[in-house]
Amino acid sequence: MKLTLLTTITVIATSSMVAHAQESSVASTPIAPPAENGAAAGGEPTDAADVTINRSLAVGYAHLFDASFGSGASGSVSENRTYASYTVETKGDETSKLGVSFNYSGTWYNFDGASPLDPAPGDAPWGAVTSLLISPTLNVKCDSHWNAFARVFAGFSGENSADVWDSTTGGGAIGASYSFSKDLTLGLGVLGASQIEDNVLVIPLLIVDWKICDTLRLTNVGGPAAYPTTNGLELAWRVNKEFELSFGGRWEIDRFRLDDDASNPNGVGQDKGLPMWIRGTWFACENARVDVLGGVRIGSEFNLYDQNGNGLSSSDVDAQPFLGVFVSVNF
Repeated sequence: MKLTLLTTITVIATSSMVAHAQESSVASTPIAPPAENGAAAGGEPTDAADVTINRSLAVGYAHLFDASFGSGASGSVSENRTYASYTVETKGDETSKLGVSFNYSGTWYNFDGASPLDPAPGDAPWGAVTSLLISPTLNVKCDSHWNAFARVFAGFSGENSADVWDSTTGGGAIGASYSFSKDLTLGLGVLGASQIEDNVLVIPLLIVDWKICDTLRLTNVGGPAAYPTTNGLELAWRVNKEFELSFGGRWEIDRFRLDDDASNPNGVGQDKGLPMWIRGTWFACENARVDVLGGVRIGSEFNLYDQNGNGLSSSDVDAQPFLGVFVSVNF
């Protein structure tokens, strides 16, 4: 079975697994500024079964501008990325919520000139990459302070002609958070995930949501759903009821399977770095928000492996400016 989607999607495997696992331990990413009583916006009550259904849809686009490879290499790279997520969550009582999220994103890599990773002269290491992720989640409110979550996920990441089975990963996450007050929630968890031609990834999860004062908030659950910030941290300033400014960053690592008919057939690519940004958010209404962010990605590194995960080449990438826009709706 081959991966032949016309809309190619960038790798969200590791970063999204971390992000969505953490999001479930607090509340869903807020559309409007969080209410003082913590009530969620949106939702469709069903009187017969006393079940509330919440749905959210988010899309986004980001452009990473041209940046040179390190070590004196003459080549450079730029990226165009698209993002989307759809989540359905059901709440039958005050103690438990069950949901499922579907996520995809797409990256088009543009290598200009000779790259230190080129498997053959004139042959770019990879092109457009595709990834999909599905993730059911159970969220349980133990009491007025404790909240626990469990999540499993499965997805695949690869170029258009990559073998789907060889591009598949999966895993799960568990954790808990404690609300010291309506202004402070902290939590911990652990995530385990398989990786393409690499050892199982096991990492701790950190949950932070601290309202320092009426206008200042330190959090990693406040970003747009299509570009979650839960594997990072943001300091957000509420300018007024409709606008917010944030400064933050997140760690991201994308690992994906290469085409089976390329110069490095069935190989593995990896793209990692630390984007840092300033984000402006407009809360258009209670159930919709628009985010615009600009920043720079630092500490970037590209790696190329063969089909068995043996390292072939790697290169640093210079600081890479980027711009992005995201739209999120609850209904």
